[in-house]
Amino acid sequence: MIRKKSRFRRWCLRLCLAGVVGVVLANALVILSTRHLIKESPAEVASVTTGLVLGTSKNVEDGRPNLFFAGRIQAAAELFKAGKVQHLLLSGDHQSDDYNEPADMQRALIARGVPASAMTQDGAGLRTLDSVVRARENFGVKECVIITDDFHLPRALYLAKHFGLNATGYCSAGVDWGLSFRTRVREYFARIKMLLDLHLLDTRPQTSP
Repeated sequence: MIRKKSRFRRWCLRLCLAGVVGVVLANALVILSTRHLIKESPAEVASVTTGLVLGTSKNVEDGRPNLFFAGRIQAAAELFKAGKVQHLLLSGDHQSDDYNEPADMQRALIARGVPASAMTQDGAGLRTLDSVVRARENFGVKECVIITDDFHLPRALYLAKHFGLNATGYCSAGVDWGLSFRTRVREYFARIKMLLDLHLLDTRPQTSP
């Protein structure tokens, strides 16, 4: 009985170690294959027609302003005003009349001097996968700058490469680790899910309407 328990513990330990190694390798693959595409200042960004702004809620659960939302809006406005993009595709979740990420983004960008005529809303960008594929298939975007948080960009750019969208990425202002720790940890597992979706499960994006 003691031997069986010891053997069971060894197998459990091996499985845990294999899981940790898998998480590290999967994240390294996504990060290392896209890091050369990520730009941190407008001067580094090559001028293209479209900036794809990935959505998030404007407020957190307790009603306070969402710093990730504010950072993405600021980054999008910076690129537009610097002449690096001519048009912004605002892609996010439009769950209801009371929750509309693209509309919230457009209002925030108008407040920062971006004209409404330079923006298009995509309310069916429920996931990063949907946003990236819809940009190409539904809106005819062939080349773009993806605008989102530093930790989110590797996954978005990996998706873009996989689906044939020629993209670089522009980082929004980083949110302090103390305020973004849980979100950053979730992203490690979101990258693994993405790899499974693309290479094992063949998960299809939402491309209609």
